[in-house]
Amino acid sequence: MRQAQILVVDDEAAFRDVLCEVLAKKGHTVRSGGTAAEALLQLEKGNFDLMICDLRLPDMSGLDLLRKCRETTPQMHFIMISAYGDIETAVEAVKLGADDYLTKPFLFDDILLRIERLLEHVTLQRNHEALQEELGARYESRGVVGQSPSMQQVRDLIHRVAATNSNVLILGESGTGKEVVARTIHRVSDRKDRRLVSVNCAALPDTLLESELFGYTKGAFTGASRDKEGFFNAADGGTLFLDEIGAMPLPLQSKLLRAIESKEISPIGSSALPTKVDVRILSATSVDPAEAIRSERLMDALYYRLNVVEIHLPPLRERKQDVPMLVEHFVRQFSEELKKRVSGVDEEAIAMLMAYDWPGNVRELENAIERAMILTDGERITAAALPVSLQRSRPAHGETPLNLRAMLDQCESEHVAAVLALTNDDKVKAAQMLGVSVSSLYRKLEKAKSAVAAADHPAA
Repeated sequence: MRQAQILVVDDEAAFRDVLCEVLAKKGHTVRSGGTAAEALLQLEKGNFDLMICDLRLPDMSGLDLLRKCRETTPQMHFIMISAYGDIETAVEAVKLGADDYLTKPFLFDDILLRIERLLEHVTLQRNHEALQEELGARYESRGVVGQSPSMQQVRDLIHRVAATNSNVLILGESGTGKEVVARTIHRVSDRKDRRLVSVNCAALPDTLLESELFGYTKGAFTGASRDKEGFFNAADGGTLFLDEIGAMPLPLQSKLLRAIESKEISPIGSSALPTKVDVRILSATSVDPAEAIRSERLMDALYYRLNVVEIHLPPLRERKQDVPMLVEHFVRQFSEELKKRVSGVDEEAIAMLMAYDWPGNVRELENAIERAMILTDGERITAAALPVSLQRSRPAHGETPLNLRAMLDQCESEHVAAVLALTNDDKVKAAQMLGVSVSSLYRKLEKAKSAVAAADHPAA
């Protein structure tokens, strides 16, 4: 049995002492009190996993104490016991948040079994929450890594829109991490406990996409041998992510628009009234929406309905100062997954990674690091382990510094310049965004000027 911190509250001293002894023999840390006041005093002194409390106490009923505990220590679990049990009291205790209710007299083995089951459930729940948090963190960090101004803006928008139910349109080239952004929005929203359903509109045939979105009834078409729930129903109460929305055929775009506006859907072949659905829509596209509307591949009415808030993900070539941070992240990730002890990337390799333009964006970088990790036997990734496409972009001496310190200084200078541009040269605000003092920022600017001067006037 998992050991727990347990508080026993009962005005019957003999019963209380025996129960405390039984629990202590099972390895639990036990404290006790004979009144509600003593229980509240114990709660001020320490944290408890579980309170076992009698219904009738000299100064307050167990139900009233339960109400107070729910306000002050909502995470603590509660078992109510009573010699005067009845169904109504038990129901009220459970409604107030009690995990269990026992009527005296009871066997100590019975309460020990109930405590064990409760603690097992708590452990499983915490493990599940920890796993969800870990997975969520991986999704979040995988595509939203970076301290460039553009990625800081993306992260700010993510957390702003996550607190709403507004529809969001995510724009960006293939591989920039649009689905990762969608998953992050869902994970930090109030809908995180419900499903996120992802649909790649470009990956499904036109004839299949409609039935997958809205479902169908038995006999609706050849092969429909049973009723099938659609993605809208599956995402009810949660989030529906529609990737490559511009690939959806226009007639289906019209039906999607009606569903979004009415918040109702009808399965294919159904003669029943439409059913209500509560779904938040996140969508994404790698094409220019304005061009898609001009070429009549995207309905303007649907675009405006989906684009309540727009998040634009920049290509990796426009935020190269984030490459070292992304590389570090992927090295850590694949070191764990591949069971390798690789600590980083050598100077020549990082110079090649910085010189490359990454047409496949973050996804291509992730694949490059995974490949390099597989081929690396030492503690650091070398240039030889990188893909051939990067070998061809090997920088000439003088174009990109091979010295790690020089390369990092160059990245820092570019990043500082970008932040100053973002703040319209407001150095106080820029220093705040960079997380440095104003005097430190001025030193960095002087250092960058000196480096430029040295490059323009090399020593003879």
